[in-house]
Amino acid sequence: MATTRGIREITLNKEKKFDVIEEEEAEYHKDDSHTHHLDTSLDVSASLNKSGGKTRELHRSDSSVALSPFNILNKSSKKIPVENLISKQIDRNILVQWLESHPVFPYYLSGGIDGSICLWQFNAPKDTALMATYVLPPNPRVTRIHFNARGTKFGAADMSGKLSLWRFDASEASLKPYQILQCHSKSTLDFTYINSGSVLATAGISGDKNNVCLWDTLLPPSQSLVTTFNAHESGASSLVYSPRHQLLITGGKKGEVAIFDIRMQKELQTLKAHTMNVKSLDLDPLEEFFVSGSNEGNVKAWDLPTFQLKETWEDMHMKHTFVRKPGVFAAPVSTYGVMQVMINNKFIFTCGSDGRILRTSYFKAHKM
Repeated sequence: MATTRGIREITLNKEKKFDVIEEEEAEYHKDDSHTHHLDTSLDVSASLNKSGGKTRELHRSDSSVALSPFNILNKSSKKIPVENLISKQIDRNILVQWLESHPVFPYYLSGGIDGSICLWQFNAPKDTALMATYVLPPNPRVTRIHFNARGTKFGAADMSGKLSLWRFDASEASLKPYQILQCHSKSTLDFTYINSGSVLATAGISGDKNNVCLWDTLLPPSQSLVTTFNAHESGASSLVYSPRHQLLITGGKKGEVAIFDIRMQKELQTLKAHTMNVKSLDLDPLEEFFVSGSNEGNVKAWDLPTFQLKETWEDMHMKHTFVRKPGVFAAPVSTYGVMQVMINNKFIFTCGSDGRILRTSYFKAHKM
């Protein structure tokens, strides 16, 4: 997880069972259907490690940073003793905006507030964890990083409105982006792959109000913009794609959620979902509903394909004020509400600026 003082890796103890999180619930699903697409994991690891001259240390400190362990709670706020959950903790002293794990291999990417993008290996010693640093032109802070479904490509959106794309393989050339799109005039806040890696949708803020865009990266740069939508007048901050329904779902800065039909390239409906910025969206693995989380602190579940509200969880994460590491911000910073939502293994996981990770059952929202 990304914290205000760095990256923290927490390994859950799989030998014990608990009232709130049990052994089988703590493990994430693994999609075996993707494993045949990348059969050179050892070669990838070896080659990246051999490119040690291409990596560099970023914001590392010789002294460890003391962090209070994050609590994992259920909706009833019953605490799980941290000593029972954690078998190992690893701290990496680098300030990041976003973390994204590889869909197949034990790697994850970090996007820094300074524009840096690093590849890390899970559960590795400090001196060998950093496997590669991806080369970027001078960029402002990274807002989102996502892999495509097979893990063969990834992209990074940033506050300058750009989306940079890489191939994830062992070649030295892959450390540089193969394409950079200027998607929005002010900032690109989120994006998603529509297919295996050539068609993407972006959400952001543009002066022309075209804050949701569809791109085809196989076309020449001057023709790669397929269509634009201006459903979010104040800007779009999050999005998710449903392949089953071929629907693009986007969240706006003013709390609205818009649904677009990708085949017809038109807006189907706009929902007044929240009163503040829809910070994060996620899709049920069966694509029967999606959830939205906002800066007001609420999480809501919406039916697909009827778009009816199924359930609301209020005040999941509230306002939090903290002081950044010296040299980053001089004054206290206040953040609000839900920062990220994720559906996994019959639960909705949320994190917020209050420093908590919550696990909530969605059996009421789920179609049985």
